[in-house]
Amino acid sequence: MNPARCAHLVFFACTALVFFCDRASAQGQDGCANAQVISGEGPHFFSNAAALTDGLPTGLCDFAGSQDITHDVWFTWTAQSSGTHILSVCGMSSVDTKVAVYVGGCGGAVVACNDDFCGLQSEVSWSADMGVAYLLRVGTPPAAPGGTGQFTVEFVPDPLGYGYCDALPNSTGVAAELSVTGSVEIFQNDLVLWAEDLPAAQPGIFYYGPVQLKFPFGNGNQCVGSGGVGIFRLNPAIISNSAGVMSRALDYNAPTPAAGQITLGSTWNFQAWYRDPAAGGAAFNLSNAFSVTFVAGGVGSAYDGMVLVPQVPFKMGRHIGVGFSDELPLHSVLLEPFFIDIFEVTNDEYAQYLTIAQAQGRVALVSGVVLQVGGAAEALCDTNASSSASAITFDSAPSIYGVLPGREDHPMVGVSWFGCCLFANELSRVHGLNLCYDETSFACDFSANGYRLPTEAEWEYTARGGAYDPYSSFPWGDSMDGSRANYSGSGDAYEGSSPATTPVGAYTGNGFGLFDMAGNVWEWCGDWYDYDYYPSSPLLNPPGKLDGDLRVLRGGGWGDHSAYLRSAFRGSLPPGSRGDSFGFRLVAR
Repeated sequence: MNPARCAHLVFFACTALVFFCDRASAQGQDGCANAQVISGEGPHFFSNAAALTDGLPTGLCDFAGSQDITHDVWFTWTAQSSGTHILSVCGMSSVDTKVAVYVGGCGGAVVACNDDFCGLQSEVSWSADMGVAYLLRVGTPPAAPGGTGQFTVEFVPDPLGYGYCDALPNSTGVAAELSVTGSVEIFQNDLVLWAEDLPAAQPGIFYYGPVQLKFPFGNGNQCVGSGGVGIFRLNPAIISNSAGVMSRALDYNAPTPAAGQITLGSTWNFQAWYRDPAAGGAAFNLSNAFSVTFVAGGVGSAYDGMVLVPQVPFKMGRHIGVGFSDELPLHSVLLEPFFIDIFEVTNDEYAQYLTIAQAQGRVALVSGVVLQVGGAAEALCDTNASSSASAITFDSAPSIYGVLPGREDHPMVGVSWFGCCLFANELSRVHGLNLCYDETSFACDFSANGYRLPTEAEWEYTARGGAYDPYSSFPWGDSMDGSRANYSGSGDAYEGSSPATTPVGAYTGNGFGLFDMAGNVWEWCGDWYDYDYYPSSPLLNPPGKLDGDLRVLRGGGWGDHSAYLRSAFRGSLPPGSRGDSFGFRLVAR
């Protein structure tokens, strides 16, 4: 029993006066023409002990040789949502019940009927259309006494969408049924439309549009409208097979008019049209319709692909060897536990983000550069149209960002500090987490559970891989090793290309199981850079300077001397910089 139902039962059990009044006003009427109007899920009360048989033709569910309902009371209920609904008496009465649902008023069609579903009680399900009134009939099988009880009418969401607008029978004697399989995740691109119970060997076509409607068309009902946007056919036509089935796999990347593009967050209504010459009349008919809302996919669960770093104190700064004075003094830092990405964010991941953000109107492409829409209107990243170093492509017809072949698992480059922050916020939205960044000021809320860039302290501790006492210059020791990181002259297979990044994870991970913390690409951190920050750095979770002109970059890149790959080295640039060796990874707490 669901919580809402339990809450209602407790309320009615504990409040006698309200209980009595509600029973008196919603126990059903003896006769279809006087059906009691009810609304919502319920529970709704019925009393049919004194009710007579209505006498309407039944032709209902057969049980023990009888299709009759006796001791019946009637209700009128209007659907507030389209899709599967369940009328249930289970666990809410001792009466031997028999229930039915009708559409079209008294004498209308029976859409569902049940006698014994749960012991002697009944439960039925049917596909309801929003705004349509249904007659609910609660009675007993012949010879069974009436009594009192309750029932509920619940909406059951379909994870793939919902059917609406009943089809009319064709020459096979039944109505064609449209359904979908696969998923509604936009990046899975695996949704398949199915139309069944069609006449065999007849041509048909699937089409879709933005509006739900219902009016007679041919031998059936048209259930999809243009809404001023258009109706879009999924060509070519299909011939139904010998079992009367036709299907079509959708391809969101196929050329489509811009107004009909299937994108993240869009809702489209699908229907099948088919020829039916044996039926006479207009010689064509239609299936029911099915509504689908497309969502993000392929993103996993929150904090997937991350490592949990435990709370531990460490000494931050340069411990040995030569370096720069901004790496001193050594100072104690205590970090609370946090998650950090195992890998640098890839081109493929960033392209998926851009497609989502563009569909939601949060970014736009101008002269090959991706710009923030609204907020601070910052430049986020280059595409291949504005920089040959970028692997990000854009297809304007389906409005989808992609990646040059072979670069999908390389780290994203040509991304500004702002582009990292907005990627983090979008990923937080997808997972239902609290956003860390204000998208105008870009101030960071460190109490939020969403994604953000690491602080300098978080980055340096995880770059060291948990190694301390003794501390070393690099995650693996004090000597540079070309087999451990991608830097200038490291000798990897990508030397000489531009950018000479390697696929993420190509080198051995550090003690935390993190890859490319030294080399491959510089990684943006959340802090403002301050040359003199270390002497005044707080002990617990240092967030960096409150303001400034430069943001911190760490780790060195594919084109750098090995000295810049040291765990203690501090780089910095203006946050709008989009270099061909600037990338990032995220953290969350």
